Amino acid sequence: MGVISNYYLNGATLTSSTGVYMDADLVTCAPVGHYSDGVIVRYLDSNCVLGPSIMCPSCEAPCGPVSIVQRGTEGVYNTTVSLGSGTGAVIITFKPGAIPDGIYASYNSVIYNALSSQVDGYHKTATSSGVTYLGDQSSGSCATDITTNSPYVLPEYTYSGGSFALTGSSESVIIAAADVSLSVQDPKDCVMVIPKLTAAPASLLVSVINFCKSGSWELNIACPSALSSTIDSSILGGDCSSATDQLYYYVSVSNNPSTIQVNDWVFSDINGANVLVDGYYHINQVNSQRMEIVNGVVTSLTLCP
Repeated sequence: MGVISNYYLNGATLTSSTGVYMDADLVTCAPVGHYSDGVIVRYLDSNCVLGPSIMCPSCEAPCGPVSIVQRGTEGVYNTTVSLGSGTGAVIITFKPGAIPDGIYASYNSVIYNALSSQVDGYHKTATSSGVTYLGDQSSGSCATDITTNSPYVLPEYTYSGGSFALTGSSESVIIAAADVSLSVQDPKDCVMVIPKLTAAPASLLVSVINFCKSGSWELNIACPSALSSTIDSSILGGDCSSATDQLYYYVSVSNNPSTIQVNDWVFSDINGANVLVDGYYHINQVNSQRMEIVNGVVTSLTLCP
């Protein structure tokens, strides 16, 4: 296993650099060996000269799942996960904490940025292919000044070997009002569901934007698997007398997978590719209830008389 540490490049990125150094003045050469930014690897020789770039598939975190806890340093944190050849729903649980943080995922050239919070349900940026920022709107200046202090110039980090390492690059992050979806308290667990329908591609990128010094967050990326929590339901528009002859699948956001709850995701397929259409459904699960769906998320459950 390689050593995760902070080094200094004489270029903007590892790709564009010719050497790696121990100090910001670029005086002391780093030890001879291989250096990686999580995407490529290059060999540094005894003359402090970097060799050619080689793609580094092994730098992807293996699906297992991946569980990350990060505290209090601004940056753009990129985690690339190898999901393997299995198919099913990839469930990502993000805990932004009270101080706002942003998140998006990229899989098979599609950006995913919709989440459901166990506290208040659906959150999603209104910017196409944008970043969704979650947190507590009452958490101080990081929340109140989130857009007025934009853009933020943030260092980039890549997850490798169980921790994050600086890539040597930075990114200018613009936060628009349409990206901000804050709650009236800590949103706690926020769940994203990504369908993996084929063996390839296997790589998933999850990016977290921590723009505030006091920010901290947790991230869990599960391996793809078929959804196992099911409900017997009517078709769209069902009332309490409608037949519950449809089988739907849900993802628990409330950490109670045995019984569907408000704020849970609901899908018509086992891979989490198709959310239920907005509207009312009659369901039978312990009790006869009328369920309302908005944006694929349960917004209300009412007992039938």
